[in-house]
Amino acid sequence: MSNRREATGGVFYEASALSEGPIRALSPGLNDPGTAMACINRLVEGLAFIASEAWPRGPQRYGEPPAEVCWVSTDVAGVVEHVLVPIAPHATRDAQVKEHAEHMLRRLRERCHEPADQAAVDAMLERLAKAAS
Repeated sequence: MSNRREATGGVFYEASALSEGPIRALSPGLNDPGTAMACINRLVEGLAFIASEAWPRGPQRYGEPPAEVCWVSTDVAGVVEHVLVPIAPHATRDAQVKEHAEHMLRRLRERCHEPADQAAVDAMLERLAKAAS
């Protein structure tokens, strides 16, 4: 992983690209809550897959030497912090989007097996509540 967003950046690239959707959709020029909620749906679906037992845990190696890449699996907590936190201030500007985001996060929490993942989702729910007040 690098500081630049590249297509080879894996889960962070894909999630980061999706996280821009709600932010842009909720901008004053567009004001498209439907698109924002659709992007939130896709992000939560991806996070639910990461939370599932099918997602690889621990370091994974890909490629042949010398181009071998070591990739450490990403947990829900890391992705939430990276891609959902920037959406929170924008999502709370629209009551329908905020309510939808909270609903989707509660559903995600039910699918999280790891305590750290559950805590990250809880923190995101708290952040949405605080941003709205």
